[in-house]
Amino acid sequence: MNAQEKILKKHFVTILAGSSAESYNYTESPVSLSFIFGLGTAGLSRFEISLGEIEIGNSFDVQLDSSELQPYFGPLFTHLREALSLLIIPDQIFLHFELTQIAETEPREVVTALAGMQKHGSCSGDCDCGCS
Repeated sequence: MNAQEKILKKHFVTILAGSSAESYNYTESPVSLSFIFGLGTAGLSRFEISLGEIEIGNSFDVQLDSSELQPYFGPLFTHLREALSLLIIPDQIFLHFELTQIAETEPREVVTALAGMQKHGSCSGDCDCGCS
């Protein structure tokens, strides 16, 4: 399945986060994240592009500086922070992602997700979520 075929499907990934590629010490065990692929208004985020290149059961790693996190994840940055319970963003983070499942979405799920993005995006960046 290519990236175009993944648009508007619910993606489930597991995440490990740490201070180095040898130590995923920010997460005790894999953390789950699910989201609808391709909902961003500015096109696919770099994260979604990377995810679009792999199949279920495959994984990839990224090493990012704190300043690169929001641009890399785009509108999914807030979801990532919540999933990892990151109150303070480290200067550098190593992330391991595995695509575990892709599922069809109901139209109401897409509408609800879009409405949530619009509502959340109205904060003008005052919430420190990176949505501005």
